[in-house]
Amino acid sequence: MEPTTSPSPTENSLAQNSLALRVERALRQGSYRQQLTRVHCRSQGADVVLEGSTDSFYLKQIGQTIAAKVDGVARVFNRIEVPHSPIRRPK
Repeated sequence: MEPTTSPSPTENSLAQNSLALRVERALRQGSYRQQLTRVHCRSQGADVVLEGSTDSFYLKQIGQTIAAKVDGVARVFNRIEVPHSPIRRPK
């Protein structure tokens, strides 16, 4: 039986960058690409973190859904901000 080796830090870094790039590519494709241009991604292992801003909570959820569907993503941490969304209060 051959000994197994762990990936080097460089290999891990490349894999993480690759996952983040694949998520960002997915965000830039499709019908929501114009609305998600201010969203960026970083990854740690199979977890991705979405950061940036969108114009609505709906678009925030769309970004999370797109990221979650990328092969290799285990969890999505959605830190996208919606800075100008009006809050509707009951009358």
